[in-house]
Order: sequence, then structure tokens, then C-alpha cells
Amino acid sequence: MRVEIAKNVIEHLRKFPFGYPTSPDSDERKLLETPFSLTDEEGEVLCRLMPYSEHVDDIARRLGRSKDEILPLLDGLLHKTWLLRTGTRGDGRYTAMTWGPGAMELQMPWLSKELLDLYSKFRPVDQQYQPTELIPHFRVIPRESAIPHDSEVLPSEIVSYLIEQADDSEIAVTECICRKMAKIHGRGCSAPVEDQCLFLGAFATTAIEIGAGRRITKGEAERRIKRARELGLVHQTNANARPLTICSCCTCCCGTLRPLLAGRPQPSLKSNFYAELNTELCKGTCPECASVCPARAWTIDKKNDRPSVDLAKCIGCGFCVLRPVLKGRSDCGEKKTPLSIRVHGTIISVFARDRAAGMNSSSK
Repeated sequence: MRVEIAKNVIEHLRKFPFGYPTSPDSDERKLLETPFSLTDEEGEVLCRLMPYSEHVDDIARRLGRSKDEILPLLDGLLHKTWLLRTGTRGDGRYTAMTWGPGAMELQMPWLSKELLDLYSKFRPVDQQYQPTELIPHFRVIPRESAIPHDSEVLPSEIVSYLIEQADDSEIAVTECICRKMAKIHGRGCSAPVEDQCLFLGAFATTAIEIGAGRRITKGEAERRIKRARELGLVHQTNANARPLTICSCCTCCCGTLRPLLAGRPQPSLKSNFYAELNTELCKGTCPECASVCPARAWTIDKKNDRPSVDLAKCIGCGFCVLRPVLKGRSDCGEKKTPLSIRVHGTIISVFARDRAAGMNSSSK
């Protein structure tokens, strides 16, 4: 693709919600050449596509070209990971994407050391803005059984609902891009790389089409979620009501959790939940909440052996709620009262995060 067309593509993508990464060497166009190189005509079309879904007929009409002319170009952009599609090829809706989050996640099958070396030259979108300027685009979803039954929680905060509301033909399982990248670099952990993270909607349709994922049933998706819970992985998804991904993240490889634990704030990540301690029920003899916390938000006061949670670190995953029950600890509250049912019958409960001014990080 000619340099002037590449510059036009980059300027167009920089207007998208997630922008386009920058490089100190000003070689941003290399992302349009690796692992796939766009043609001049594909670049010119991409410059006129939008970050919201459009029917192929509307795209052809807006560009002043016939559907027969435009479909091969849309096919090329889709297979080169710059487009999403829902529906069928000739009657579908297409959405243009920027590099990340977006095209990069669909490039998993082609990841290599050389490609990661290229990625490392670019400044992440999160670092191009002040934290107050960036709208979070990813969120932690708590374990369902940790949420009290009388809490008013939106369905989109429940993993099983996200799977249930998805179209039967638009669920795919993929590799975990974070763990795959860590493995290529010689790091990583024992958590699985293959067949773990879920794509929904247009992400699923596109991943299946280009060979970046495979279609699975809702039952298979639920089994993978169960497996992730058993492995102690944290669920994350997009910060909207109909997300396109459900990730099962470890704290040693995840692109957001890993730097968060290293003390680097992640403005792109949010949680609508937090943990709260009922000090009247806690006897201070069980360290389970602190030992299981993936965010290291719990600490034990050496003077009175009581746990305390730092809400600035808490990601609302709910692990601390369930651990004492799963371990059968009779010294953690009322053993016969399920932690997910009544707030007053628990030691730790997960609540919708209060965004009112003045909320502090002290335990209650």
C-alpha cells in the first residue's frame, strides 16, 4: 500500500473510539503490512468504513459502487482482521476496527516472536491519554454465586446471561492472547492457552470465518466458564451490555491484571463491584480471603489478626466470598448460611460499587 494511502488510513482510524497506537520511530504503517499487507484499493475502502455496523448494501450505496465490486474488498479486509461481520457475506453487516483492541486480538493464529517484537514498538492506547480522559472499555465480572440474591444487579453483570443471550451461531472459543504472548516470550503459567476465551456476536462470526476461533455451543461455553472458575481465573468482558468477549484471565499474563498488580493503574479496566467485610461475624482466624485474592487487596492486621480490604485494589471478582465456604471453614461466619444469599449472614459480601463521592477504602 502506498505511503499516502497508509497515512490516510491511520488518520481515519485515529478518529475511532480506541484510536491508533503511536511509535517513536513513526512507523505506524507497519501494522497495516504485518501479518497482512493491505492493497491500495483495500486501504481506500477502509478509509471510508465506520466503527459501527453497516449493511453491505448501505456501504455499497454510500461508496457509490456496486455490491459485486465492494464484496471482494470487504472480504479482503475481514480476512486481514480489519473488519467484523455479522450475518452472511452477501447480506451481512460490517464494522471497521482499529488495531487494538480489535484487529490485534483476531491475529492470534499468526502471532510470532517477530510480530510481538513489532507490537512492542508501539505505545498502547491507554498510555496516550490521561486516566481521566479514558473511558474504561473492559470490566471484571464477579462469580455469580458470590452475589447476594437480593442485590439489584444488571443481567449483563452475570456470565451465564451473557452466554444465554448470544445467538447460537455466534459463540466461538479461541486461544488466550495474553498467555500465548507470554508463552512465545518464554514466560507464562499452567493456565491453558487453547480453547479458553470466548468470542460472541460479530467477533465470533469473524473469528470463525478467518480461522481464529471455532464455533461452540452454549453448553460448551458454560463448561469452559466452569473450568476457568475451577482454575481460579478472573472473568473480564467489554464494558457494555452486549459484550463481544469473555476472557478468563490469570494475574501473571493478563495485559491488564498483571500491570495492575505491579502498581500501574489501568484506566481501561473497571469493576462495578467491591468486597466488604462484616467485622461482627469475622473471628480473624481464617486467612482464606487474603490468600485467594488475585488483586492482593486483602491484608491481615498482625495486631488483631483481622483482614482488611483496600478498595483501591479490589477488582470485585468475588473469590474472597466463596473461598471460606469451599474450604469448609466453620470459623468463617455461619457455615450453614450460603454466602451468596443474605448479606447479614456472611462475613464478606460483594456489592455494586458505590460511586458516590467520599467512599474510602476502609473495611466496614
